[in-house]
Amino acid sequence: MSFRFAFFISLIFVPVGSCFAQNVNKAYTPKDTTDILNNVDRSIIDSPDIYTSQLLLAISHYPELKGKSIELKYTNQKTTMSARPHSCFIFKRRSKRKYIIRIDDYIKDGKDGILLDSVPYNAQVGVIGHELAHVADYNSKSSFGIIIVGFRYLFPSFRRKMEKYTDELTVKHGLGYQLYDWTNYVFNNSGASEEYLEYKRKYYYDEDDIMKLIEADEQYKLR
Repeated sequence: MSFRFAFFISLIFVPVGSCFAQNVNKAYTPKDTTDILNNVDRSIIDSPDIYTSQLLLAISHYPELKGKSIELKYTNQKTTMSARPHSCFIFKRRSKRKYIIRIDDYIKDGKDGILLDSVPYNAQVGVIGHELAHVADYNSKSSFGIIIVGFRYLFPSFRRKMEKYTDELTVKHGLGYQLYDWTNYVFNNSGASEEYLEYKRKYYYDEDDIMKLIEADEQYKLR
């Protein structure tokens, strides 16, 4: 999530959707989209072609988002990706909301983060899955709840709790290995600035924490 732009966050940490065992896959490739195209409504997905297959793979782990309109778009922000409801969400019923996942396409001098196109494919699925966990959480809340907790997200203690909860939700939806690959890439292979890495350490789980979540989840033991 963005340092500033991720303004709209869920009100209460409650289970989202039906977190039954998912189809766990350790390493996704573009070929894996072939098997899921018949189960995903592509007409409601708006994404740059380079990330469409990653989005389809990730969203296949979120049955509660079936039929939801989701757009991936480029923007200039301070983190790799961030998610939020469309700005007109307050005037729409929950069933009619649209959601935007923003992708940073500009690196700031002296504050280097990570551009998504430099990230390995499986890790791209993982970080998109994290943002979809935010979307699923938004979709479970009232408009008033999203606004109120957006304010709470400005406080570091709540932001830390929210982002770690979202990592946990991503793992529960069967994308633990993909999230692990993303986190491992960030901390060990990305070449991101120390400022960016300190932010990630402060608010998110590291790769060892993600692996502990995976090892504690029964669905991964079935593999």
